[in-house]
Amino acid sequence: MFVYLSKKIAIPNNHKVRGLAWSRDHGFIACGGEDGLLKVLKLESGGPDAGADGNKAQAKGLAASRNLSMNQTLEGHSGTVENMCWNEPFQKLTSSDQNGLIIVWMLYKGSWYEEMVNNRNKSVVRGMAWTFDGQKICIVYEDGAVIVGSVDGNRLWGKELKGMRLSQVEWSPDGRLILFGVLDSEVHVYDQNGNFLTKVSLQAIQGLYARSAAYGTAAQVIGIRWFNGTAVAKSKESQSLAIAFETGRIQLMRYESDDNPIVFDTEIRVSSICWNTAGTVLSVTGCVDTEGDNKRNFIKFYNQSGELIQTLRVPGKEIYSSSWEREGLRIALAVDSYIFFANIRPDYKWCYFASTVVYALAPNTGTTGQAATGDEYQTQSTALSAGPVDTIVFWHIPSETKHVKSVRNLLQISSHALQCVIATKCDDPGVKKRDTSSLIVCNAIGTPVDMTNIELYVHYLAVNSTRVVAASRDSFLLWRFRAPTAAALMAPKGIAAQRITYSEMGLSMDGMDSDDDQPVRTTFISHNDPICGIVCSEKDLIVAQESGTFQHYLLPNVSLVSKFNIQCQTSRMALNRDSSRLAIIDTIGTLLVYDLEANSTTDRSESSGKLLEFERHDVWDVKWASDDADMMAITEKTKLCVFNMKTLEAEPDPFASSGHICVFEELTLRTVLLDELVNDNRQTGGGGGSGDEQILSIGGHVVDYETKSLADARQMLETAADLREATSYIERQSHPRLWRLLCETALRALALDVAEVAMVKCRDYKGIQFVKRVKQLQNESLKRAEIMAYFGDFDASERLYLEVDRRDLAIELRRTLGQYQRVVELLQGSDFGTADDHQMRDALCSLGDYFADRHDWEEAVVHYERSGAYDRLFECYCLLENYDGLKKLVTNFADSHPILAEFGRTFESVGMCLEAVDAYRRGRKIDLAIDCCVHMSEWKLAIDLAHEYDVPDIDGLLSKYAEHLLSKHRFFDIVELYRKANKLSEASAMLLKVIKDSKRDAKADPIVLKKLYTLVGLLHEESRRSPNRSSTQTKKSSALTALLNDDSFQFENTNYMVLDEPWKGAEAYHFLILCQRQLYDGYFDSAMKTALHLRDFEDFIDAEEIYCLLGLASAANKAFSICSKAFIKLESLESIAEERRQLYEELAIQIFSANPPKDWRSAAKSECTACETMISDWLTVCPSCHMKFSICVASGRPIMDSTKQWTCGRCGHHAYKADLVTFNNCPLCHQSVQQKRT
Repeated sequence: MFVYLSKKIAIPNNHKVRGLAWSRDHGFIACGGEDGLLKVLKLESGGPDAGADGNKAQAKGLAASRNLSMNQTLEGHSGTVENMCWNEPFQKLTSSDQNGLIIVWMLYKGSWYEEMVNNRNKSVVRGMAWTFDGQKICIVYEDGAVIVGSVDGNRLWGKELKGMRLSQVEWSPDGRLILFGVLDSEVHVYDQNGNFLTKVSLQAIQGLYARSAAYGTAAQVIGIRWFNGTAVAKSKESQSLAIAFETGRIQLMRYESDDNPIVFDTEIRVSSICWNTAGTVLSVTGCVDTEGDNKRNFIKFYNQSGELIQTLRVPGKEIYSSSWEREGLRIALAVDSYIFFANIRPDYKWCYFASTVVYALAPNTGTTGQAATGDEYQTQSTALSAGPVDTIVFWHIPSETKHVKSVRNLLQISSHALQCVIATKCDDPGVKKRDTSSLIVCNAIGTPVDMTNIELYVHYLAVNSTRVVAASRDSFLLWRFRAPTAAALMAPKGIAAQRITYSEMGLSMDGMDSDDDQPVRTTFISHNDPICGIVCSEKDLIVAQESGTFQHYLLPNVSLVSKFNIQCQTSRMALNRDSSRLAIIDTIGTLLVYDLEANSTTDRSESSGKLLEFERHDVWDVKWASDDADMMAITEKTKLCVFNMKTLEAEPDPFASSGHICVFEELTLRTVLLDELVNDNRQTGGGGGSGDEQILSIGGHVVDYETKSLADARQMLETAADLREATSYIERQSHPRLWRLLCETALRALALDVAEVAMVKCRDYKGIQFVKRVKQLQNESLKRAEIMAYFGDFDASERLYLEVDRRDLAIELRRTLGQYQRVVELLQGSDFGTADDHQMRDALCSLGDYFADRHDWEEAVVHYERSGAYDRLFECYCLLENYDGLKKLVTNFADSHPILAEFGRTFESVGMCLEAVDAYRRGRKIDLAIDCCVHMSEWKLAIDLAHEYDVPDIDGLLSKYAEHLLSKHRFFDIVELYRKANKLSEASAMLLKVIKDSKRDAKADPIVLKKLYTLVGLLHEESRRSPNRSSTQTKKSSALTALLNDDSFQFENTNYMVLDEPWKGAEAYHFLILCQRQLYDGYFDSAMKTALHLRDFEDFIDAEEIYCLLGLASAANKAFSICSKAFIKLESLESIAEERRQLYEELAIQIFSANPPKDWRSAAKSECTACETMISDWLTVCPSCHMKFSICVASGRPIMDSTKQWTCGRCGHHAYKADLVTFNNCPLCHQSVQQKRT
């Protein structure tokens, strides 16, 4: 942090200024003083500031001229105005004077007017404070009176604190507490209603820090400032309450009852204190008494930990007050009859590399109470670490692209060439050492490329192309990181990349480095003389200590070269290009330059070099030119100056700038306005915010300046008719940038001899060859066309080519640029014959590649089709999943083409078996075709292929596949295998095995069993309709026959003959389900008759289940005769346990004790259609003529009259036509009734 005085405003009539108040939200400055002085001022930025170099650049930020846009004197006070405070939300000003008069002022149409006046006429007002929401004001008088009023002028409450002489008042941030400062060196805490709560423990004047009364008077409370921590995101653990005493003691507290405050001594007689708008810096004004009446005025700045970060001496007799601007970049000081303005240059954590600005937003500059945006870096210890989250923004200037990252406990940022290094503190509980940090190497988009943990708390950071130097207060560490170089980033991709070696990529493997240094090396400096800065180049390292000692080391061996001493405490250092000079800025802004190579000696014990006779003051930034070891740019206050260190003279007419210097090269200075950039991020809610207010461009925050020599040379070249004068000037200055400028102008003027000389001075070998080639051209238009192309004006170059009828050169130009769309347009208007056709195909193919690289596959297809690039068209169709296009495309390739195998794999991956097999066959990949058939279970096609192409080992392949299915218990896949192999009986046997396994479960689902038996029946019907299909044995199926006869496919014998009664199992479970449905629906008679049919299926259904169902249905139907027979059968079953038999006997006794074993109603009779005998309607066989009747699969009734029956065309079962009214499908096999009705 650096502070310097920038502006002074004199008060008329030499009235002394006693107080200042700078409005945070509106920018008004209220100043009060003697004889009723009360003024309201406002500063605004001025117009453009033009430099002598002709650059009309708008001076921005602190460099902009500040004029008074308002200077209004408010009349109403007669005594000295001692207190002023702003009501920010309601834009009101409250002032009071020594006579006790209080006036509230309001803004109306650009001017301030009295709104309310109050005069107690008893005592002097010692303090006033508004709540942070502007709703309440508290006024304290010296006699102990306290008044709390509202914003509309109403008194809320008043109180007399007798025996207390009040001097200060402050609200808590939430408005619930009021702190009163008492002249007796006490601070009391009251609630918002005026009730006493406690006293603040003032350790600054008590206990350990107490001063005895024998050595002076009691310490008067000069100021109480409680920062509004809710205004911005702020850690709860940070100190926000400051209490200052006249003796110079200051106490920082987190809250009013903090038992562990921070106490420090400012060593001045304090007159006022004030927090900046972020709550991170506390300013303390005061003076030091000297002999006589002379006083030395100071303003000191402290951080939240009570550490002194900067001191500024202020001229004048006595300093009274201070107040911060909203952005925290200016502070106003009341000194005698003047208002001084001091500019603040904060220590931002930022860097610049690879045209990218990287800057950090502290936790208290983000959004209120919200989590940080952006991706958080995952270091080796972030999983358990905790701490404030900083937002880091990587903003690439040319492309205006921004990448936002988050990091915890940010310490430092530094950069070099193509990467930057971020240092963070490790708070991982698993790390034993407290002072542990993480170093993260990132590229220009914030992606980590290397990282490590070090046992060092990083205070200072420096980096070169291969190493990071991190320093604490007593030691420094050298770490070699691994990151790709520019050669690696530009390396070719794809097949060509396979030929690139590690050395060409800029990488090295462990143990193969040219240096044998350790990856991490620590060097101890001193405990008594702390480190205050480091800087490094590729071969040199400078370490500065607070005593003024500088140590010069050589890298990478870290060998001490020399030591030298300069009487200053370093704040910033910079090495020039060849490490021959060191620029040093001390803590008070003095710039010194030390020549490291002067008086060099081989004795390391002696100091080498000398301090140049060069000194500048109020300097806060310095940057050496990256291409000239003698050029240096510095920023003095708001002036950007360029120096030539050979002559130690500055260029005239410095620039007005408040930006930080990013880079100095090519006689151009690039600066970034970090103040405005960070402030805009604060107002828009952080670097990763979203919405209309988000910063969309960094261009307005980056300002480029040309040095005077470059600007003068440019002006000469633009205005001079002859190049000789400009050439003479450039020869005197002799800088590569100037020679390139001359070369550009000479080429445009076709002064090729001058251009060639300039190219030689620039050492541009390719440029020299270009000029020689242009000289050989005879046509002037062709020369201009070549020069326009050299400067990148390709449209103008093309026009010149076409004007001289050299369309071929225009086409070649566009082809070289990769602009194939334009190549196609040029070719369409040409007439080159066959060569033109070849060029057109190549251009269309390249244009298709262009769209394919951008994943615009549909557009790429259009151009590939026109160019006939079928192999690339194949890739696009695959990515688009256009399989119809692939089917058409495959016909364009000749047989045996290698890409046909890829077609086959693509078709196979989506299940297009026939297309895949055809592609494989054409590509002579028969083994792949057979594998495709096997994987898709196309066994017949596989066997046909094996027979056609005489494949010997198909048997083993099929056998392995079947064994695999069996080992996985995929029985249904085996059934499908048998079915497709025309082995329907074996498929039925496998289904019976599945059924048998299912029946072992007592809770087997009858519906599932019915479906399995139905499938057995359907397989039989399929075999019956094609009798020759399964019996044909040819050479084609010989391999499969051997497979099916293998021992691993022999199943257990069953009691069911598949070929005799294939539908009987399906009928059994069909009637079982039908009976239960009828029973539940209340059709007891139908259920009983269906259950009687189940007696014929004891081979498939357990007899106990059948007769239990029959007994239940007959009992419900009150057919106790049939019920009695069912119980007799149950009691006689040998398969049931004795306990269950006894249960059946007991149940039978209960039923038949109440109901005799007789049917309550006579059984229904039906006439046999064959012998006309009346028989029971449930009988399926006539007792007289033995006529067998079919059973209706819909109702379970026997079908006596065949004229009324319907027969299923698939399973052959019958049903009454009347019972099928509610059915759309066959009740047994579910074949459609409408399609198969007979």
